[in-house]
Amino acid sequence: MSTQLGLETGKSKASPSWLQRMAANLGFASALSLRETLESAISETPEEEDKSLSPQERAMLLNVLGFGETRVAEVMIPRADIVAIEEDRPVAALFALFAQAGHSRVPVFRSSLDNPVGMAHIKDAMAWATRGAPGPSANNALASGESLANLDFGSEKLNTTIAEAGLVREALFVPPSMRALTLLAKMKAKKIHLALVVDEFGGTDGLVTFGDLVEAIVGDIEDEHDNGKAPSIGYENEAFVASARTPIEDVEQVLGISLTSAGVTEDVDTLGGLIMAMAGSMPKRGQIIPHSSGVTFEILEAGPRRLHTVRISKQHALGAPDTPLLLPPPENGLDGEPGGSLHGAKAA
Repeated sequence: MSTQLGLETGKSKASPSWLQRMAANLGFASALSLRETLESAISETPEEEDKSLSPQERAMLLNVLGFGETRVAEVMIPRADIVAIEEDRPVAALFALFAQAGHSRVPVFRSSLDNPVGMAHIKDAMAWATRGAPGPSANNALASGESLANLDFGSEKLNTTIAEAGLVREALFVPPSMRALTLLAKMKAKKIHLALVVDEFGGTDGLVTFGDLVEAIVGDIEDEHDNGKAPSIGYENEAFVASARTPIEDVEQVLGISLTSAGVTEDVDTLGGLIMAMAGSMPKRGQIIPHSSGVTFEILEAGPRRLHTVRISKQHALGAPDTPLLLPPPENGLDGEPGGSLHGAKAA
């Protein structure tokens, strides 16, 4: 206690730990922090030499050690994948969105996603829909379950707007530079499990849920609704077809080649980001972009601001040029959003 208070007031200095004292007595002076020492010990010790930790425990411990340095921007759902609803929409539309997206919470905005007002929770919506006329009799009916039997999703009551029904809850607003550990503590303290990530100009950059933060430590968590999820990389007609949102590491693992060794910026994380970095602009549907590794990327589906689906195939006998070859799109390949894309939103 005294050491901690001394650190906060600056009047005393924390004494070295027993491990540091022992290392100093043995003549081993190290500039590594305790975090770095633990990370090095876990990652550099072969599993064959020390089987006291399972591979899952090793991965989780490394995730925990790295979580303190993780920023919100690294774990957030990007803006393009946010599923949200406007506050002037009817409650019926909110129920339809819950059913379609499989989320329990969705952000609520006014006019545009850059003007969020909070979030809506499916539990609040169900409680409101099953509530009868105001008064003690309605509360008694709700407690006894009578109102559940009378619930009618086709009633006029569901035409009430989300704002008028009072279904907008408070949401957190955080910068992308905030530490993920700080946000986790804030969510626990305020009991709010959804945060919108806003940039310095007030625009919405992304979304983070409590589950996203937990997944950064324990890995991906799938529930019953994730079992039927379509794979992001398929194979047809002697070529791979992938969603532009597929991580580059997954594409490299499937192809067995490196795609980021040709001077591509480290800020690129997805297949679509790699293609746009190579092309220097937003490619159109039908364009073919060669890669120096010997594969070509053909844009199958694209919208005005993002790529959707890409075909990956081997190049022909001619080698790839040093700069991307951008073929003109077909006459019917305009900027309209195509249907049936492979991309999807992550559950909040």
